[in-house]
Amino acid sequence: MIFISNRRLITLITVGFAIYIINSEVASRLAKKHEIKLLTEMQKMLEDIVHYFYMDYRIDNAIYRAREKLSQDMKAAVDQIYDLLLSTDREEGLREYYDNVPNKYLRTFVSQCIGLMEHGDQVIDGKLLFIRNLENLQREIDIEIDKQQRLNMEFMGVILCVVSPIFCIELVKQFAISIKENMFDFYYGRWGFLLDLCLLLIISSIYIIMRKSAEYTSFHQSSHKWLLRIDRIGLVKKAMDNYCTKNASKQERLQRKLRNNGSNIKARYFVLRSFILAISVFILSVGITIYLHQYSRSRQLLVKEEDLEVLIPTVKEVHYDSIAHTIETYTRKYIERPDIIPNNSHDMVDRLKKDGIIYSPLVAEAIAEDILDRVIKYQNDYFSFLDLVICLYISILAYYLPKILLKYSGIVSKDAMEDEVNQFNALIGMLMYNDTMTVKQILQEMESFAVVFKQSIRICIDEYGSDDIYALNKLKEREPYEPFRRIVDNLIRCDEMPISMAFNEIQVDRDGYISKRKLANEKSIKKRVIRAYVLAALPFLLLFSYGLMPVLISAIKEINLILNELQNTVW
Repeated sequence: MIFISNRRLITLITVGFAIYIINSEVASRLAKKHEIKLLTEMQKMLEDIVHYFYMDYRIDNAIYRAREKLSQDMKAAVDQIYDLLLSTDREEGLREYYDNVPNKYLRTFVSQCIGLMEHGDQVIDGKLLFIRNLENLQREIDIEIDKQQRLNMEFMGVILCVVSPIFCIELVKQFAISIKENMFDFYYGRWGFLLDLCLLLIISSIYIIMRKSAEYTSFHQSSHKWLLRIDRIGLVKKAMDNYCTKNASKQERLQRKLRNNGSNIKARYFVLRSFILAISVFILSVGITIYLHQYSRSRQLLVKEEDLEVLIPTVKEVHYDSIAHTIETYTRKYIERPDIIPNNSHDMVDRLKKDGIIYSPLVAEAIAEDILDRVIKYQNDYFSFLDLVICLYISILAYYLPKILLKYSGIVSKDAMEDEVNQFNALIGMLMYNDTMTVKQILQEMESFAVVFKQSIRICIDEYGSDDIYALNKLKEREPYEPFRRIVDNLIRCDEMPISMAFNEIQVDRDGYISKRKLANEKSIKKRVIRAYVLAALPFLLLFSYGLMPVLISAIKEINLILNELQNTVW
């Protein structure tokens, strides 16, 4: 509807940006709301299971009884768990469950239930280990719910502030034109189009950064199959092989950064995607530049009433149509036949008189100058070498844009690393007193929980069978984050002592640990919100500058021209 009311390319682009942002924001909000709802229901489910477990100490009966009070979505999840517990091959069923269920808390709960049914329970410090672990899991879910609700609430208004300027661009244009009418050609011409496009790109970039700060987790990890298909093309494969061979060390550093940010894309495909983005932006830039030149040329062939008011202010409105027709006719004529164009405005006035078009000398001179000016502008308005260089620079910027975003993601991912290590500690605290637990099983449980460290842990598990200590030391080398290294150090110590002794530091001050977790979450949220408030102010500042700066610059230029004319008159 917006595009139909104002059929211009920039309107179509604006609508496209608005649709993308609104769609992704609404979808993310709904998904996040559903995720928080499921976590809340899971917390209630765990409370009921603890209650029913104390009746006959059978986890399958406890799950079956707790099922009746749950929503339909949670009932489906519980039915799946119940069938898994009663299956003949629980180990295979657990692996399949891990592959298909994204909720890490459900996976941990299922793992605890399988462990209980396979190996039984034991008493630690006067409390059943299974109940103790479920209570710890409830605490973790409570911390996660609090964090997600806070982030959801804090970022809702901020993201609205970032997005709203997109819908105000046209209003700002009309306001600027109402202040100074001759700004119409600027705002609806080439420079106005470019400013609109830059404003939209900046707002979209800020929105993407804001989404990363809000820590919207991706709901599926992309397999990047389209990049794999492109990489199989002979010429592309050969070029990428040469690039990766010559820049092996850079590729290794890039892969480490990607892994630290929790991205599952390979460094080779990341570079390939950057090249594709640069080429696409270059083609798009060339297309937009050609469109702008064509648009500027078409503007030279069309005379509007506003143009005549500025050109010949003394002429009455009844003569506007005939003057506009004269200018358009002769402009088209000389564009089609540049060999017959007059040399100057005096010759042009003589040509008009010969053709029987008579105006007063002042009006005829103004018309002649305007026709010649339009023809010259039309002839000089073409895709030049300078335009090509600008398009190349824009494509180079597009190539480095993913790396810039990756660098920013690295700032955000430090908070994610800290949060994930805390979750690992909580998870190990649930597993450490199980006598049948092995280091490899702990690594597998950590992998099911992990996002940032997932790939490194996966490699360690693959290498673990050949040499366990070597695999753990390589894991330390791959991940320089010190708190994570401490966990790996304790896993190495498990070769010499029981797991409960190696990780005894986790249980020394459990209540203090939970308080530290909540305080760390509070600091992390505040840091992200302050960062978001600073970013949210930028679109409005840019929109304010967009509406006033061109008008002020144009007014200053006109004042300087008037002052120069006055000085010339005085002298």
